[in-house]
Amino acid sequence: MGVASSDDALVLTDGCYLDTPLESKGRDYSLAFAVKPTSCPGDSRRRRLAA
Repeated sequence: MGVASSDDALVLTDGCYLDTPLESKGRDYSLAFAVKPTSCPGDSRRRRLAA
């Protein structure tokens, strides 16, 4: 399937994406999230990047 959760995080593998049902966030509201890559594209060993 390519999607899992780990330590309160969503883990996506190649070809997976997050799609939400949100069409509008409304006035004076914002949506924020962080993306933390943990491997380099094309790296079959899935090497961890330095934080």
